[in-house]
Amino acid sequence: MIVVPEIISLPGVTIKCVLSLAPVNFGASSGKPKGYAFLTILPAMDGDVVDNNGAEYYDQAVPNPLKSQIYVNHANHNFFNRQWTNDDTNGGLPIMARLVHEHILSAYGSAFFRNQLLGHNTLGFLLYEELPAGVLINNVHLSFDIENLTSVDNFEDGNGIGINSMGQPNNQ
Repeated sequence: MIVVPEIISLPGVTIKCVLSLAPVNFGASSGKPKGYAFLTILPAMDGDVVDNNGAEYYDQAVPNPLKSQIYVNHANHNFFNRQWTNDDTNGGLPIMARLVHEHILSAYGSAFFRNQLLGHNTLGFLLYEELPAGVLINNVHLSFDIENLTSVDNFEDGNGIGINSMGQPNNQ
């Protein structure tokens, strides 16, 4: 939850990383994750959050040292946990089984936390360099940015289609 680093005031507590699962942008925070590694998991077939406006958090996040977004087709936020049992797509959309949702969250969430909190060499799972065993990944789409990494073309930097982020011309 990205609001926690903005409101926590415990002496000696440092937030190193945040995983935001199917977030919404109801104004609970500034919407600009910064000062920690950030991972968001966005279900693409969520009946409650049809605009998927939590993607704004990834777009505005500062990679410190990284930001990662996992966009999951045929997923809803209810099936990433065991508390909300209903399929909020109203049965009209093809949705993956709850167990598939849980495997995706477990694999990518574990890779993120193990890398950031324990220093394990698991970053490759968030960068498409490694694939998690036993996880149905054909509906998983990763985006990421690493601090001080040179991007040839960041489509969010406002330079238009004719010039890339390095000031060089693009060709169609």
